[in-house]
Amino acid sequence: MKIVYLVPRSVYDTKMSRVRFHQIHAIGEHAPVVWTGPGWEAPKVSPAAQGMAVSARPWSSALTPAENVARIEIGTDPVSHNRRAELVIIYGDVGTLDGMPCPVATQFNEAYDTAKVNEYVQSNGVRLVVFHHANDMGRYWWWPKDGIVRVHVPHCADATVYRDYGLGKDIDILVVGNLNDYYYPFRYRLRGLARDWFRKRGYRVEILAHPGYILPPRPGTVTGQTFARMLNRSKLVFTCSMRYNYALAKYSEIASCKALAVGDLPGERKEFFRETIFNVEPWMTDAQIVRKVEDVLDDESGLLAVMTARAYDQTTAAYTMGNYAGRFLQAAMVFLEGRRT
Repeated sequence: MKIVYLVPRSVYDTKMSRVRFHQIHAIGEHAPVVWTGPGWEAPKVSPAAQGMAVSARPWSSALTPAENVARIEIGTDPVSHNRRAELVIIYGDVGTLDGMPCPVATQFNEAYDTAKVNEYVQSNGVRLVVFHHANDMGRYWWWPKDGIVRVHVPHCADATVYRDYGLGKDIDILVVGNLNDYYYPFRYRLRGLARDWFRKRGYRVEILAHPGYILPPRPGTVTGQTFARMLNRSKLVFTCSMRYNYALAKYSEIASCKALAVGDLPGERKEFFRETIFNVEPWMTDAQIVRKVEDVLDDESGLLAVMTARAYDQTTAAYTMGNYAGRFLQAAMVFLEGRRT
């Protein structure tokens, strides 16, 4: 499968969250991907396309996106001798996509804003939508009658960043992520317990400020491998599933750094998360949460180490970016085969 990834260079250069780019990089390890779009002086070719005959000229603002994509040639199919892209994945505003020579796909993290998401999909002629949260798919129940295919590919962690660095566990409780009390009410509440209860009881507590959503990060914040190392130094990491009960990327990232996430169960894969997070819920009283967390921190039987190792093993076996790429490409192949038949 030959893929063109269209993303404005300005978005690529300034987007704080790199998870979508990690995903496309992983896909590009298994399938040829050409990165291009408005502002790219030179297209970027993925590892799977290295050694193939690739013709991809700089993006031309004098041409439409469809015309720019039509100029890209990737390898040669031994049967059809086709060198054109078979799928275009878009992220951000890349201009009108009328006349695109192949189907258009896109990915969504949080898709709770139905009006905004539907307008983006319909106006861009998207026919394959990949949701990273299963409980968003039902919001768009009418899409199949419009010929729009919905699939779920869950969040995964980039193992080159989120991994076990072998660091000592000198942080008892780490609080990370956005602490907006509207979108993350339970995480906001857990932060209060970490600051006002656990820290005063003598536990080693760190609360990381959010770096923002646009590069460069806010002064005094940590990102990338520095952030991952903080996770790796922590015994417990307080987080939550947002107000929409999402299986956010942080659940996988924390476990992949061999720390144990403390939070509520997301609305999908509940059996998996019962095994891989330390579950506390918003309906619990503060006293119940405190007691449960203290019990595992103070336990001398090694229970915390066992739970952490189990979360690490199960997450790294099934939810790395390599797993994401495999699931994405399988969904895309089924989609394309359906169009052919």
